[in-house]
Formats: sequence, C-alpha cells, structure tokens
Amino acid sequence: MKYTLEQLKENNRAYAEQITLALLEQVNRLVTAVEQTRTDKPQPLDNVDYTTECGERTEHATIDGQSVTNNYKSTICEHCTPEPVIKDNGAVTAYIGCGGASYGYNADKMKYKGTTAKTCKIYGGDYLSGYFPIYFDCTVSNFEYDARSRKQYAEQIREKAIERLVAFGYPRSTSEKSFDSITEEVYAKRYNAIDEYSPIICHAHESLYGCGMIDDIITA
Repeated sequence: MKYTLEQLKENNRAYAEQITLALLEQVNRLVTAVEQTRTDKPQPLDNVDYTTECGERTEHATIDGQSVTNNYKSTICEHCTPEPVIKDNGAVTAYIGCGGASYGYNADKMKYKGTTAKTCKIYGGDYLSGYFPIYFDCTVSNFEYDARSRKQYAEQIREKAIERLVAFGYPRSTSEKSFDSITEEVYAKRYNAIDEYSPIICHAHESLYGCGMIDDIITA
C-alpha cells in the first residue's frame, strides 16, 4: 500500500512537520519493493509466529537478513521494528539493530500462513538537526515456526529434575538412574504442562524448584 503525505504524517505525528516529499518517496519505494518480492518462501522482513525451543511465543518476530553468525544464513528477531534495505541487485533485505535474536532458523520447518502487515521504519533528518524514525506498514509473508520438540522437552525436564536432586545432596549417578525408567512417552503425556511452564523452567527454574511445580510437571 502506497502512502500519501497526509497518511504518513498521521502515522508519525511526533515528526509530522519534518516529513518531506523526498521521505514520502523513499517510504513508498521501499513499500513497493517489499510487497512485490514476497512469496510463500521465507525471506528477510517476513513475519514469523515464532515459538522458541523453551516454549516462549511471539506472534510478530521478523526474519533478519543482515546477521551472519557461525555459518548461519539468517536470524529470527523476536521483538524489533526492521529497516527495509534494497540491495544493488534489487533484492530486499532487513536491517535489525536489536530485539532479541535466535540464530540458525530452519526454513524448511516454516509453515506459510498467508500475508500480514509488518511495521517498519526508516530514519529522517541529518547529523546536525538530529535523526528521527518514520514508521510505516508493509504487507509481508507470514510464517509459523515452532522450534520445540517433545524429545528436547523430555531431556530438559529430566535434567532439571536431576539437578534438583543433586542440589539436595543425592549423588548424580543415583539421581540419573532414578529417572532412567521414566520413558519419553511418559514425558510426552505431560507435554502440555511442560509447554505451559517451560519459560519458567528455562529462565527461573530456581523458583520453580522452590514451589514444587516441577513435581507436578514430571509426574505421570
């Protein structure tokens, strides 16, 4: 969707008086480039309904096209407002300065869910007068990506439970043996409960141990 000058100013009231026709043209050029290059395959700037390995979900994550780390081709950023970039060859990518990142997504596991609006930004102004953000929406492809796995959850919960026993003074070898008889199927039966509490397990398991919730999670 191309913007009129009035629409762009309405969306950016704080800096409305500083939005020029040149900035309007830049925004519309980016909107057109983004929307004309969307497909049913994941690309930078596309939206991701993303569930992390720990079960935390954000419906508005973004594929970042600039990050290249440890041979990973791209990154999913959980919370960000991306800046579209048109490369010299006409391809569209995204610059994301911050927002939380998960490296090395598996594009084959992404499920295409149609299109959605993605809020983007560019910066106007200059070094002397100061820079200011201009926000606008593009229509991008929308994907669902769930990085969880039942086996992974089973292993995580088992390890946390063993750590708890060790913390209470039980030998680790004995603690491990006590859980060897609990099969993966038993853990899978409690998958929904694990899903519900996994953010607590991953980020605040000390308090989880203290209130005894982990016993409810792993008991079949």
